[in-house]
Amino acid sequence: MTVSVFAKTQQRAKDEEIAQKIISAKAFIDENPTSTIAANKALNELLPLEDEITASKNKSQKNETIVNSYISLLTHCYAILGDWSNVRYYAAQLNGIDENAIYFEALSFIEYEQYGEAEQLLGNYYYKGGKSFESKELNILYAQILAKQKKYTAALDIYEKIGVNQLDSVQKMNLGKVYYNLQKYDSAINVIKLSKETYQDYMLGICYLNLKDWKAASNSFNAYVSKNGKKAVYSEVSEFYKAYATYKMGNYKEAYIQFSDFADNTSEIALARQSYELGAKSAVLISDYTNAAKLAEKLIKISFKEEEIHNAVLFCAEIYTECQNYSMAEVTLNPYINEKSDFGLTCLFTLAQIFEKAGKYSKADDLYLQIQEKFSTEDLAEDAAYKDGELFYAQNDYSTAANRFSSYIKSYPRGKYIEAAYYFCGECYLRCKEYELSIINSKNIVTKYSASVYMYGANKNLFQAYYESEDYNNALKIAKTLVNNYNSQAVQDGIPYQIKILNSVVAGNKKVIAEKQAEVEKLGGIETKNGRLAAYELFNLYIEESEDDFALALAKNLQKRANEKDADEAFGLGQVTEYIADWDKEENKPALYIKAAEYYRLSGKDKGNAPAVLYKAVSSFLELRQTGDARETANALKKLYPESRQSRNVDALF
Repeated sequence: MTVSVFAKTQQRAKDEEIAQKIISAKAFIDENPTSTIAANKALNELLPLEDEITASKNKSQKNETIVNSYISLLTHCYAILGDWSNVRYYAAQLNGIDENAIYFEALSFIEYEQYGEAEQLLGNYYYKGGKSFESKELNILYAQILAKQKKYTAALDIYEKIGVNQLDSVQKMNLGKVYYNLQKYDSAINVIKLSKETYQDYMLGICYLNLKDWKAASNSFNAYVSKNGKKAVYSEVSEFYKAYATYKMGNYKEAYIQFSDFADNTSEIALARQSYELGAKSAVLISDYTNAAKLAEKLIKISFKEEEIHNAVLFCAEIYTECQNYSMAEVTLNPYINEKSDFGLTCLFTLAQIFEKAGKYSKADDLYLQIQEKFSTEDLAEDAAYKDGELFYAQNDYSTAANRFSSYIKSYPRGKYIEAAYYFCGECYLRCKEYELSIINSKNIVTKYSASVYMYGANKNLFQAYYESEDYNNALKIAKTLVNNYNSQAVQDGIPYQIKILNSVVAGNKKVIAEKQAEVEKLGGIETKNGRLAAYELFNLYIEESEDDFALALAKNLQKRANEKDADEAFGLGQVTEYIADWDKEENKPALYIKAAEYYRLSGKDKGNAPAVLYKAVSSFLELRQTGDARETANALKKLYPESRQSRNVDALF
């Protein structure tokens, strides 16, 4: 018993001595937490204890606490000295959780950019028990690591548990970046404003850019450069973004100046290229094509990668085309059109489009045909084949356009423009009055591509082709399909009106009469002036087609509803009145002829009709043995129209 008590007493004394040395070493670190001198002093106290610490492991709960404190302090010392291998070595010997040691072990991973390992280390401890670390610094470190791994939602959760007021300036900025990456720009702005970091205004600027608050963005970038100078880290990109904000505000003149000045002076080639491009676009928007072209040419000069050069050349050609300087657009493209490459083909195709815009249709056609011949398997060859049809369609050269579209259909029966080609081909043949070919092409849309955007147009062309080729039954069938399936559009295009004509024609009426009947009805019938004017034309068609009964019935209706004092109606009214008189067997026949003459005179369009009907009136009076009226009318005829043939012959009637 005595020996055992003595041994325990000795061990306690030893433990107290070790604890005192650990406390002494910790004092050095607490006084200078980042000092390498303090770290080395602490190690001088700690390292001689290593054998004793090892020997005392697991002897008691108290000893375990001493061991962990010893190890924790060693990790801190080695972290200060940047000896990360020893940090990991000692941290691995911990029995239990020591946040101090875990913090420095995590730093050892970060030092070598092993963020995944650092995240795994802290995650294993963080989620044990479902609560955060007691150490604010360790929570912040974990949030930083998660953000580095782009796990912004998890990082934000930790930051919000800590509370923004517990964060220093750097961490407030880091939290702002987390909000930014989560696209919570308003929250980012609120936190970043609390930070005192030198690039605060820059971060605010990019937040405002994303919120499309161009004015605030411009002010922030301007403030960053003003406060930090043109040599600051983000000064050049701030200048670029400031110009971009100006551009987005629609102040294109100022944007052009800013982009141009920036691009000419920056050492950042990528930003210079973007600036020349946006500066050129700004100049185009204020119609300053000369300066736009200058910037586009500068863009070509600082383009070194193949793709950059290609894009710059096409952009420059586009600007010259925009300002209608087609010759310079051609000069820009010419060095590349003979290249046997995709870009050479693109330049050739672009040049063809430029010729088209310049009105050099023959040259455009030659290039489109050349592309099809040389690059038949390329996508742009197909584009050229279709565009060639459009070229002639736009010039109203429907015959050539039809040939080009037909050629496209033969070469690319499953091409991306096949529906459009069938449609335009059908329309071109319709305009050329080649109705059978129009029907064939239009039917290809109707039967093969039921969901096509050209479905209505193809049916309309099909209807028109059937109508013009006098296939009225099929025309009527298609017209009804148009009304049933595309009612509003069909009504707008007058298809119901055409159906009335076709119903009349199918019922046996001649087309010319059916069309005029429908026109009269469309104009409101004979109750309206315009309807009556059309009805007078219909009356004459009835006579031409020997439809005497219809002519007489219409004449009588017109006579009842006509405006006798309207000069526009007078000639037609004279015709119908004369016609009624011709058919009349009553005593009022001569009076009708005289009335007809009055109408002819009122119209101001009389070309011999009035003397002719007056002559008829004289003859009618004589048939009725009313010689006095006949003589009076004959005298009036000779007085009004002394030079007329009727005046010379009227006396022979007596």
